[in-house]
Amino acid sequence: MLLYISSNENIGIFDFLADEQGMIIKKFNGSFQLKQFVIHDMRSLTHYAFLAIDLTALRDIEDEIIEAIMAFKSMYTSRVIFYVDKVEGNEQLIGQLMEQGIYNIVVSDHVEIQKEKIRKATGSLGMSKRDTLNLLNQEDSSLNNFRPDYRFLQKEVKVALTGVMSRVGTTTMAFNLCHFLSGLGAKACYVEANGSHHLAKIIEGAQNTITKGDTTIHNGICFMDLYGESDEEFDFIIYDMGVVESKVVGAIKNKCDVGILCGTAKPYEQDAYIKVNQLFDGIQVYRIFSFVHEAEHRKVTEEYGEGYFSDYTPSLFDSEKNSDMWMQILNIFIVRNTGIGRIYE
Repeated sequence: MLLYISSNENIGIFDFLADEQGMIIKKFNGSFQLKQFVIHDMRSLTHYAFLAIDLTALRDIEDEIIEAIMAFKSMYTSRVIFYVDKVEGNEQLIGQLMEQGIYNIVVSDHVEIQKEKIRKATGSLGMSKRDTLNLLNQEDSSLNNFRPDYRFLQKEVKVALTGVMSRVGTTTMAFNLCHFLSGLGAKACYVEANGSHHLAKIIEGAQNTITKGDTTIHNGICFMDLYGESDEEFDFIIYDMGVVESKVVGAIKNKCDVGILCGTAKPYEQDAYIKVNQLFDGIQVYRIFSFVHEAEHRKVTEEYGEGYFSDYTPSLFDSEKNSDMWMQILNIFIVRNTGIGRIYE
């Protein structure tokens, strides 16, 4: 279901979705204060997958709009879509919306282009940060610096994570890596390439998921098992390969661009780690040690060799922790643009 807060002039913009997709659309048209509407007027918005907002329908000043969006995101998981009639004069607000993670911003006067953008915004993955910046850049050629913060040098980069043993944080690291990449504007896909069947339970407990064929979309990231298929083209595919075994080593060597070995450097892991190191002889893998106190870093490095020490991340959906580590590991695939990114300063 889609809830549309609309001006009288733009009331029919989303109607084609009902014809094409059978989407149920509920409309409120007129003039509104978004903060009042979100916090006080609507008792519950939990059953709406999308909240679409026509900017011309709002009486709020820019700061109030941002406050309303922050309040909405703290209470609900619906995807927010803004319809903006033009870029000129709205640069600062658009930048602030994107700072809040609102990338589904539709800007176009051409009907067919407008429809295509709405289809993307309501699609399984939604609009990424890069999509939105690129689209806005096309709308106004004067915004020469209005570009994504990052660009990605290769499509379908395959990154495999595997653990010395079970329960060493491999799945958490794989999830975190997906969210880190998505936060940069990359299209990321998580593949459960092991027999744990944890993914189904994780997704079952997540809110605001969209199922599409063999895949589940959550927070703009595609999740699937090893036998799933998707028509989407991704920048990065993250394989959670479970505990190391010979076929995992072979897959990393022959089919993947990056291999990452996860461990905790606990004493009971040492024998397993020695065996795993032998399996990876001659194969480049990055080593990540989790749950290691800072005072133990030097000792672990002396005993196990060079590696990265991850910060503690209890949340599977964390995109911020260990960002420097991820950037160092994937730096050959990611380039930061110069003269970038934010259209307001």
